[in-house]
Amino acid sequence: MNDPAPPSRLPISLLIAGLSILALATSFFFRPAPIETDPALLRSGPGLSVVNDDLGVEFTPTVVSGDGLIFYPGARVEPESYAWLGVGLAERGRPVFVARFPLDFALFAPARALAIRKAHPELGSWAIGGHGLGGEVAASFAHDHPGSATALVLLASMPPYPADLSSSNLRTLLVTASEDGIATESEVDRRFRLLPPTTRRVVIEGGNHAQFGEYGEEQSDGHSKIEGNRQRAMTVDAILSFLEGEGG
Repeated sequence: MNDPAPPSRLPISLLIAGLSILALATSFFFRPAPIETDPALLRSGPGLSVVNDDLGVEFTPTVVSGDGLIFYPGARVEPESYAWLGVGLAERGRPVFVARFPLDFALFAPARALAIRKAHPELGSWAIGGHGLGGEVAASFAHDHPGSATALVLLASMPPYPADLSSSNLRTLLVTASEDGIATESEVDRRFRLLPPTTRRVVIEGGNHAQFGEYGEEQSDGHSKIEGNRQRAMTVDAILSFLEGEGG
């Protein structure tokens, strides 16, 4: 009887080529979006301290007038792309901490808010929020840690199905954009039932998904009909009105 043929093996060159392609694809997938923020927004100034560290970017007003906001960025978006939010709220007395995540994916450290709060106990109580995937992870955090946040702020985002907040009394703000091609109106309507019944919803007419940050365009997004600065200013106004609405 003939001996069985030895198992075939991939040539080393082919294995190396395959690994190289995998590494290239991985690096492309996890490549962060470009930061298009005005660098001036990331510098401290009169009445405002900006600190950038491993946990994220902290915007702290000299005089704190209310709860702060811990914010989770969208997928592959670095925290610096939300400096507009940090400065806009901090100028009105609200501390903001835009979290930093491994490979810029909130999914890889969903409880980052706990580390931020532990590192900054002097800043008191916080709301939590996020944009896109970051908002989904923030909503899941609020669901899994009831009582840890004073409010939930979602930008173009909805809770994932396991994070049903419909029976929660957590104060919640949902800000969406009419031209959003990613968090579409139909998807928002489908999952709106997962939010608390008292959720406040604000629609930015003419806005799209990417203009909630400053990192350029996104594939599959709709075409905005308003300037990005206008969309972001309207978003700051909506968040401030919400946070101040009930003494928050």
